Amino acid sequence: MDHVLLPYIAPLKPGRPFARRFVLEEIRGVYCVELHFRDRVDARRFAVRLVPHESGQGAFASTGLVDLSLKLTGPPSRDIDLLALSVGKLLSRNMHGLTAQDVRALFSEPAIVDINGTSQERRIDFFVGYRCPAQCRFCTDRKDNDEPPHLSLAELSQRFADAAAQGFTSATLTGLEPTLRPDLPELIRAARHSGFTDVQVVSNGVRLHEPAYMERLLEAGMTVLILSVHAADALTESQLTGVPWLFERKLAALKNAHTLFGSRQIQERRGLFFRTNSVLTVPGLAGLPQLVDLLTEHESYLIPLHFPWIQGRAAAHFASVVPRYPDVKEALGPLAPLLQDPEHPVSVLNLPPCVIEETDIPALRVKTQVSAESDPDAPETAGCARERKMDETLVYPPLCAACSARTRCPGVSSLYLEHYGTAGLAPLS
Repeated sequence: MDHVLLPYIAPLKPGRPFARRFVLEEIRGVYCVELHFRDRVDARRFAVRLVPHESGQGAFASTGLVDLSLKLTGPPSRDIDLLALSVGKLLSRNMHGLTAQDVRALFSEPAIVDINGTSQERRIDFFVGYRCPAQCRFCTDRKDNDEPPHLSLAELSQRFADAAAQGFTSATLTGLEPTLRPDLPELIRAARHSGFTDVQVVSNGVRLHEPAYMERLLEAGMTVLILSVHAADALTESQLTGVPWLFERKLAALKNAHTLFGSRQIQERRGLFFRTNSVLTVPGLAGLPQLVDLLTEHESYLIPLHFPWIQGRAAAHFASVVPRYPDVKEALGPLAPLLQDPEHPVSVLNLPPCVIEETDIPALRVKTQVSAESDPDAPETAGCARERKMDETLVYPPLCAACSARTRCPGVSSLYLEHYGTAGLAPLS
């Protein structure tokens, strides 16, 4: 049975990132609540302990109603301190209006809430189609030749059921543009019917300019909408996608999502999330602050900025797509205050920590997806996640051998080294 405190600590859900780099693994306690976290970057584990205010046990911070203390398995760090403060802010916001008596009642039962069995959200990708009007220069999924046939609703429904039976709980519908399938709402319903508690849809906005269509996806059971937006102006976006009319549709999709999903706080309470996906590119670096402002204005719950995976079209258009690390670092400089604020949704992925460590911007490691396929060489037409890194060319150059951050570094593309050498790399001691 759920602990009565749980609605007040949303979005601290098992497996869902919070404050960019932390994942809630377990909730337990007797006349108190301990939130057990894992740091996705260095895998450290620790707990934030919650007790009623004035209980005499608060050792870190107080929200006025609830006291927080930290229980660490290693030395303290600024990142963990920021997380605890973020939890405090979350509690203050969600408990607004409660009385001290109300809060004491939340801790009155000697309940132990053990959610460890579901703490690892297992996510799997389903490739539901290979059509897309865009010609994105950085696309890793583009199939120019020998496009496989579309899987039918019945075939995908069976694959949903098979994956759910293997313990997968989160499904992502992708490849290339899912909204081009007329039966996408039915696919979402089939995934939810199979047992997936989380169904995400990745889109570049082709049909999301239609408010009624976005509503249909939500009504069908979509829990997360991920919109790809790579620039704040039409010219740069069309340079990257090759489709001049698409940018206006993305702007309309942002407005529709803002209306239907609401603010980040409302998204947290409803458990329905709108987030974006942006790739760091040569033409896009100059307008990066404007892009983050645009996405923040429309209440994107997460704003990840990805350094491109250098394969497929990104490899073919390397010089016009892949930026040098020093240029990325310079472009991220104005965003440092936002990146250091655990309450802000922007984050950086797929960059070596040494590239941005000197500016104190926390780098997040992108993890390889787990596949439901027993055969690692199974074709992508299986409709399941790919069992490989999105960039198969990642290596650790010799100068990285002694770097202290190697365990949390995604590596460097051999194609990057071939074109740019080790520019921007400086091993950390």
